[in-house]
Amino acid sequence: MGTPNFSSLKQLISKSTFQFLKQLSLQQPRNPQFNSPSNFTITRNLTQIYPNFDNSLHTKTVQFVANLPKTSIIPLLEQYEKCNVVKHNELKKIIHTLRQKHLFDRALEVSEWMTSRSLGQPISGDLAVRLDLTGQVHGIDAAERFFNEVNEHSERMYGALLSCYVKADLVDKSLSHFKTMKDKGLITNALAYNNIMTLYMKIGQVEKVPKLLIEMEENSVSPDGVSFKICLKSLALKSDTTSMEKVVSIIESESRLSMDWSTCSLVANHFIDEGCTEKAVYYLQQAEHRVRENPVGIKHLITMYAKLGNLTQVMSLWQKHKAVCKAQINVDYMTMIGSLVKMDEFQEADRILREWESSGNLYDFRVPNVLLLGYSRKGLVEKAERILEEIISNGKMPVPNTWSIISAGHIECRNMDKALRCMKKALELGVGNQSWVPNQEVVSSLLKWLGDEGEIGEVNRFIEALNRVVPMDRVMYHTLLRANIRHGNEVGDILQRMQAASIDVDEETSKLLG
Repeated sequence: MGTPNFSSLKQLISKSTFQFLKQLSLQQPRNPQFNSPSNFTITRNLTQIYPNFDNSLHTKTVQFVANLPKTSIIPLLEQYEKCNVVKHNELKKIIHTLRQKHLFDRALEVSEWMTSRSLGQPISGDLAVRLDLTGQVHGIDAAERFFNEVNEHSERMYGALLSCYVKADLVDKSLSHFKTMKDKGLITNALAYNNIMTLYMKIGQVEKVPKLLIEMEENSVSPDGVSFKICLKSLALKSDTTSMEKVVSIIESESRLSMDWSTCSLVANHFIDEGCTEKAVYYLQQAEHRVRENPVGIKHLITMYAKLGNLTQVMSLWQKHKAVCKAQINVDYMTMIGSLVKMDEFQEADRILREWESSGNLYDFRVPNVLLLGYSRKGLVEKAERILEEIISNGKMPVPNTWSIISAGHIECRNMDKALRCMKKALELGVGNQSWVPNQEVVSSLLKWLGDEGEIGEVNRFIEALNRVVPMDRVMYHTLLRANIRHGNEVGDILQRMQAASIDVDEETSKLLG
């Protein structure tokens, strides 16, 4: 964490130069504020050896935050300022990038530093951004204090506070503030209306969204692409196909508006759900024309065509994704395998899994889990288990959830003995793994079966294994009670353990004892 990330530099310079610079960096005096070697000497050398290396403050800041996300940026800015003129627009660009990466605390730091240095008179936009960041980092009370302390109460400032209220789901404050903006004549563009539309979507009052679109027109506020997209989403939730088509017609007739790939995909998805395949295909084709080389969009369209069961287009878009991105990451393979599984194209899914295994990517069991889950849900759990055993024989250690998936598949097929065996393997792997919680449905099914039919020894062993991963609860104690009562055993010690665990006898317990 404390040292620069050198892996990206290897692509820029020769091996010998890389080793020289790495050694040089380790010899640099450490700056206690950064807790990392000074990287300015490295950058100077890089710019001499590789002239196209980006030496801007923006690049330095983004790289620094990537390596030390919890460390203050201020020393870096101050050190850079000693040798360079820090431009107002460059700082705005840094703030914009950090906001996109959801690094709001670091973005606020830069915003506050920019104001403190008087690098350009703070303008409405700068103050509005700072207000929004203050709300993100310190909460609504801090945002309101900043709003009241600043004399610049422009439309952008009012809009930023409205955005804070909406993000915090403060319905009454949002609507009251929105009314104030209207009364003061501080709504000249679609942003404030879009925020209230978003609020109505969040609280489930989707029927109010189209009304706001009409109100915008009445108040001479031009809706933008976002306004229409939110409206389309609300109409899709209401399954109002007729109104959706009218809104699409409006967008297509307005020269200042255009439907991007995500809007086309939104409309296509609605028509898929409504069973209007021909219209769905038309809008998916429109989305394809607009997606160009956007890998996120291409991947999304793969999932959409999978919903239609169109294998040809799924494979075509997968090839396009490969052409756009020279290397596919694990999430890309998960999307592709999941799409093929959805279409029951298991042979192709198997082939993509083999392709992933030979890709050199970090082995992540979430990738094969997608295929194993598909087989298990299809009733082909034996096939899934054979694939898992083959993976294990090749030296890979599964995560607990992998065996849990197989266990769930056996439960679906009523192979309870096999389900129990697989879940015990999951529990063995889950000991000490605080991030994993056993699937509650799987555990409940096994406990019910054990309580009704299991041998006492098997019941005790499973609950003991389960208790090493999760605390004893009422259901586990009731399983012990049912099994022991069924075998005619005394249950006094189990009731004492329940009492010691502060689990009172309830109606179900009394029924078991009765």
